[in-house]
Amino acid sequence: AQAWSFANDIYTSEQGKRLFPLVAFGSSIGAVAGSQIAGLLFGSGIGSFEMMLIAAAILGGCLLLTNLVGAREKAAMSGPRTAEDVPEVEDKTNGFTMVMRDRYLLLIALLMLLTNVVNTTGEYILGKKVSEAAMAAASQESFIGGFYAGFFTWVNTLSAILQIFLVSRIIRVAGVRRALFVLPLIALGGYALMAFSSVLGVIRIAKILENSTDYSLQNTTRQALFLPTSRAAKYKAKQAIDTFFVRSGDVLSAGVVFAGTSLGFATGHFAMLNMGLVLFWLVLVAAIGRNHRRLAGDDS
Repeated sequence: AQAWSFANDIYTSEQGKRLFPLVAFGSSIGAVAGSQIAGLLFGSGIGSFEMMLIAAAILGGCLLLTNLVGAREKAAMSGPRTAEDVPEVEDKTNGFTMVMRDRYLLLIALLMLLTNVVNTTGEYILGKKVSEAAMAAASQESFIGGFYAGFFTWVNTLSAILQIFLVSRIIRVAGVRRALFVLPLIALGGYALMAFSSVLGVIRIAKILENSTDYSLQNTTRQALFLPTSRAAKYKAKQAIDTFFVRSGDVLSAGVVFAGTSLGFATGHFAMLNMGLVLFWLVLVAAIGRNHRRLAGDDS
C-alpha cells in the first residue's frame, strides 16, 4: 500500500495512466517469482531463519530503490518552481476523518468495502461447492488440495496475462473511469450463471475470471483513482481505506454468510444476493466516475 501511495505522490494523472499498469505487472510477476524462489530455497535446505534474512535483504533493496526514485524525481523537479509545484502544507487531519469528510474518498472506501463483500461471499460459494464435491472423492484432502492448486494456478496465470497484454490498452483506450465497470460486469454475469447453475465447473470458471480481473485490471484502476487527490489523502486516507475498509468488507461478508446460512440459503440464493450487491456496485462506480472527472479535469 505504501508503494502505491509513493507512486501516486510522484506521478501525475497522465503519467499514472501509462506507468501504473507496468507497476502492477511488476507486482504480479513478483508474487509468482517470490513463491517459486521460496520453494526452491526451501527445497535446497535453507531454513526459516535464513529465509527471514533473505527477505530483510530484499526489503533493504526496496528501500534503496525508493530513495533512488525519490532523488531522481526531486532532481527532475529542480529549477524554477511554480505555485503548483510547492508541496502542500502538512494536513494534521487523520485518515478516517479525511475519508468521512470527502465525498470522493468516501465513495472509494465504499467501493473497496463492497468489492470485498462480493468477492469473499463468492469465495464462500466456491468453497461450499468444493466441500460438497469432495464428499464423493476417495480422499477429501487430496481433492480439495488439488482443486485449489489448479484454481490458483489459473487465477495467477490469467492475472499475469491480463496485466501484460490488456490492462494498459484498456486504460489507454477506455480510461480509468470506464475501466472500473469491467469487473462488476464480469461479476454480474458470473453470479447470474451461479444463480441458475450450481455446477462446480461453472462456479470455478466464474471465480477465475472474477479474481484474475480483480488482481490485474481492477487493482490498477483503483490505485489510479488516487492520482488526482491531495498528497495527504494519498498517504493518510488511502491507508485507512486499504486497511480498515477492506477488512471491514471481509467482516461484513462473514455476517452475510452467517445470516444466510441461518435462513437456510442455498448456493443460488447467495449468488442472487451478490447480484443485487453488484448492481449497487455499478451505481457506486458511476458516482466515482463523476467525481473523478471533476477532480482530474479530463475525459479519460
